[in-house]
Amino acid sequence: APTDDLVGREAELSVGRQLIHRVRRGAAASLLIEGEAGIGKTMLVQRIAAEARILGATSLSGAAHPFERNRPFGALVNALEVRPRSADPRRARIGRLIVGDGELGGPSPSADARLTVVDAVTELLETMCLDRPVVLVLEDLHWADESSLGAIQAILHNLAHVPLLVLATLRPTPRTPELDVLLDECAAAGTRILQLRSLESADVDALVRLQLGGR
Repeated sequence: APTDDLVGREAELSVGRQLIHRVRRGAAASLLIEGEAGIGKTMLVQRIAAEARILGATSLSGAAHPFERNRPFGALVNALEVRPRSADPRRARIGRLIVGDGELGGPSPSADARLTVVDAVTELLETMCLDRPVVLVLEDLHWADESSLGAIQAILHNLAHVPLLVLATLRPTPRTPELDVLLDECAAAGTRILQLRSLESADVDALVRLQLGGR
């Protein structure tokens, strides 16, 4: 296992490990981590994903960005590398649909193309899970575009039968109506939801000693 310790996050890491073992047994699982900027969400999900990789899982990671809020499927494009120039024909086809250059083309994805993208992404993940468990890390959902949020909702709903662990992070604000819909879907799907709080003073002291060698 990784040697760097997550000081003060032992309980949260234990939840992640429970979900890893659930996925290794063939079931789907999802974990949503909410907290303010800089509180340690990324470090926690990276540690969980790293431990899953050690146990044989495939790890995929993507993030939404504030300057890409109008970019269709932005978080998933990064995680799955679904770009028109991809060497994988399946990913290339999805990439062409997203940019509006596929068989359902146009300057931007039409409603039909968006549905096709969601179906293709879901099928791609399902196929990947046939080989080994998959961990899908999606960060900063508070910045995600509407199509990304809808696709994540479909993934949670349609891939409950495969060894897929979805790890997602977000801040308490901003919140869009589409994000609220996804959070409701997460609750209905049995997603574990963790809210990261500030470290206790003893944990801060331990972290400083670990990183700097002094009080």
